[in-house]
Amino acid sequence: MRTLSSISYAFLLILLVVGATAAQYDAYDVGGRKVKIPTPEGFSDGLRFERYAALISATEYPDLETLASHVFDVTAQKLEKGASPPLEFYTKVSVDKRFKTTDQTPELFTATVATLEKNFDTYIDPNGPIVKSMVKGVDKGLTSDAGREAKFDISQPQRLGYFEKSERVFSAMMMNQVKAFGRQKTMLVSISLINVNRRLLYVYVYKVYSSEADIQLVTDTTKKWTSAIVAANK
Repeated sequence: MRTLSSISYAFLLILLVVGATAAQYDAYDVGGRKVKIPTPEGFSDGLRFERYAALISATEYPDLETLASHVFDVTAQKLEKGASPPLEFYTKVSVDKRFKTTDQTPELFTATVATLEKNFDTYIDPNGPIVKSMVKGVDKGLTSDAGREAKFDISQPQRLGYFEKSERVFSAMMMNQVKAFGRQKTMLVSISLINVNRRLLYVYVYKVYSSEADIQLVTDTTKKWTSAIVAANK
């Protein structure tokens, strides 16, 4: 499935680029259907900041469209003051532009999840064609955005497992090393596929890894947010 290649790209697109409540949400038209995206608790809309929005745009996979992206409240406060803080905890929601009008039936969602589970390690293999092509694209976007060579690279991917699987939500987590502009960080990324209003959303939570507690933090943040997204669209 071509759409699953896009998922793998989006896993890694902005890994190194580095008091709203869940009751608040923005509504988007996705292929003629209304989809609501609540702001995750403790985060704020990041796309209202021009510099951040430009960065997200520069590193998004061409076949995907970013609907929303959020930064941790502490980061938002610094961005509001004109600072350029490291982006250590942030989110993104995307849709595949090629399939915006495709009705995501329960059967199709189940098949998509099954394919992702079966091929997950292949999609995140840094020596595979998907990641190699992604690295090339992200490096080009970061270099263009920054006006200097990024030398973006990814290594040591680890699948940390699948931590939620239901009729509307599938969530997995990975960790890897990412490098750009001479800096290297260990990143945690959760990727969730969500089927709401017959549209497929790709939902991500990114966190710079500092301790094992971050794994539980990303898991809890993801579960709470994906539950809020499903509830907002009932």
